[in-house]
Amino acid sequence: MIEPTILYNLTSNYSVSDKLKVTFGINNLLDKDPPLSNQRLGSRVVFAQNVSKPIGRAYSARVNYSF
Repeated sequence: MIEPTILYNLTSNYSVSDKLKVTFGINNLLDKDPPLSNQRLGSRVVFAQNVSKPIGRAYSARVNYSF
């Protein structure tokens, strides 16, 4: 059984003008490790890859410009 876990993500949008919009995001805001699987890879316990990825905190940015 996989332990329950909660991840927090944050996204912010800003309209610079009517035509220019900027978006910033952070996935896994608190940099929480994913739950461990009840399966093993050899002698190692591995992350539950079908539930979460062990990437950690990730940032994103997007710029939209309308012509």
